[in-house]
Amino acid sequence: MEGTALMPGNDATEPAAISSSIRSKDGTPIGYDRSGQGPPVLLVDGLVYSRHFGIMRPLASEIARRGFTVYAYDRRGRGESGSTEPCDMTREIEDLMIIARLADGPVHLFGMSTGAALALEAVRLDLKVRSLALFDTPFLVDDSRPPISKEFRVRLDELLAEGRLEDALTHFLSDHLLTPRLLLTSMRRSKTWPQSVAAAGVLSREVDLFADYFEGKPLPKARWARIKTPTLVMAGTRSAPWLKTTVGALAEALPKASARLLRGHGHMIKPAPLGEALAGFFSEVDEARKRALRL
Repeated sequence: MEGTALMPGNDATEPAAISSSIRSKDGTPIGYDRSGQGPPVLLVDGLVYSRHFGIMRPLASEIARRGFTVYAYDRRGRGESGSTEPCDMTREIEDLMIIARLADGPVHLFGMSTGAALALEAVRLDLKVRSLALFDTPFLVDDSRPPISKEFRVRLDELLAEGRLEDALTHFLSDHLLTPRLLLTSMRRSKTWPQSVAAAGVLSREVDLFADYFEGKPLPKARWARIKTPTLVMAGTRSAPWLKTTVGALAEALPKASARLLRGHGHMIKPAPLGEALAGFFSEVDEARKRALRL
């Protein structure tokens, strides 16, 4: 473990976060925060986001103040984490497992967006967790939108190979996420756009996380048949229609999963309602486990 720093909370009720870093299996430094006290929770972000922009730091505070120890980390190639080559899914799962081992026993694991796909794969590869929660998992199981085209992927890889990170990010947002032009213009003017561009080199491997499940076909239930972890699969009622369809399909494919749509929220959900939903689920799992041990 390397240097640590105390990140104070915004008010008296918000737990302070301790920031530190740890070396992953291949020596890559991985920056992380730890906050709160209680059963351990690990948060996995998606796409280009890090602790410094996006939902994870405020989400960690929301969960920590409800009685949990929360770990949030920068995935490699983002924020304060390194980017040792080769950067692929194997290395990403090693990073996730290194952070999980900081906790005293199995964690409650939460993944958002492409982070949900990464968390699910880690559990499939036998990461022992108390529970698994997923929000807006980017799998396509119907024909409500086009699947990933070969042309999209070729163009994305070309732009990244040429070092045209801003063009690659714009291509991903417009051609894959189907971001409306006016919203894309607003995003490009935002204060966090430069941070998004700086991390855009990860986009190709982000596509790798979900490409096999983005063909508009039924999910391969056999792939996850051994997962006996209590799982909550979520989206918002304002999430894209294909994401909401995936909630039911994924909950059906996982042996011990339930589905939930958070009313009035979409992909850019606020930390408070998501934190409340997650803390409630984690607490239910812990209480059920205690009851089972008493029998």
